[in-house]
Amino acid sequence: MTVELDAAAVQRAAALTLENLAQLRAKPRPGSPPPVATDDTAAEVPFWGALYGKLMMRATGGLARAIAARLFHISEPTLRQRQEALCLAAGAICGTMLAELRDDKRSCQLENTRIIENIKGYERLFGAPRLTAMVGCDEGTAELRVYFNTIDVASGMPPHGDAG
Repeated sequence: MTVELDAAAVQRAAALTLENLAQLRAKPRPGSPPPVATDDTAAEVPFWGALYGKLMMRATGGLARAIAARLFHISEPTLRQRQEALCLAAGAICGTMLAELRDDKRSCQLENTRIIENIKGYERLFGAPRLTAMVGCDEGTAELRVYFNTIDVASGMPPHGDAG
C-alpha cells in the first residue's frame, strides 16, 4: 500500500483536534520549527496496523499549558497535568491524521502515548522524519513529526524493523 504523506493533512488534523479538544484556534505555521527550549514538552504516539510508524508532537511556548488549562479547567496546571494533556492531544491528533492518510478502510492501532524526556536525544536517535508540519496559535506552536513506514500486511511486520 502506498500512502502519500502530506503536511497539509497533518496540519488539518492538528488544527481540528486542538480546536475540538481544547478550543484553541490553530493555523498552519510556515517556516522552520523553533529551536528546542527547556520548557518544551514532547510526546510520541507509536501506531501499527495498516500503517506503521509514530507521531512526535512538541509543544513550544505555552501550548501545553493552554491545552491542560482548557482540558482540566484549571488556571495553573502542574508539569504532570501539562504532560498528560499533551499526551491526550497527541493521541487524538494521531488518530485523526491516520484516518486521513489511509487509502483504504483497514485499521491502525495506537500504542500508549509517552512523554519524551530528552527531545534533543530523541532527534539524534531517530534522525529526520518523513514529514514535519507545524500549527500555531496565540498560546504557542505544535511541531508534528511523522516517522512512517508501511508494513507487509501478510506478516504484520514493518519492512525494516523500525518506524524511524
